[in-house]
Amino acid sequence: MIYGYVKPYSRDEEGWLQNQLLEKYGVNAIVQEGNFGEGSDEELHDLIGRLQPKDTVVVIKLSCLATSSELLLETLTHFVENDIRFISLFDEIDTLHLGAVYLNAIKRMDEFAFDVRSERTRLGIKRNKK
Repeated sequence: MIYGYVKPYSRDEEGWLQNQLLEKYGVNAIVQEGNFGEGSDEELHDLIGRLQPKDTVVVIKLSCLATSSELLLETLTHFVENDIRFISLFDEIDTLHLGAVYLNAIKRMDEFAFDVRSERTRLGIKRNKK
């Protein structure tokens, strides 16, 4: 089964664009969260609970799947570990053949961003002590 997941965001507050792109892609079913800004991921949690191995989840971009890198990593790890294919259309990610590679790259980028923020913070603290 190919599921499309829609989470309204500032440039698509009702999910219309996402629905159009997912329908064009050819998903079998679309799961949509409520309106923009509601902050709930209830539908995503329900979808994850009913996914079976070999199912596919399609989003138009990564930020429609998760609101933080930690949540993104958690969700993608679950997909890879449970043989669930993940596709992000705008990001050109498809885990069909390279799921572990994509997951590892995202983990490394998250660690890199953390290291950069930490170094900037330490530098700021050091400068302020002088």
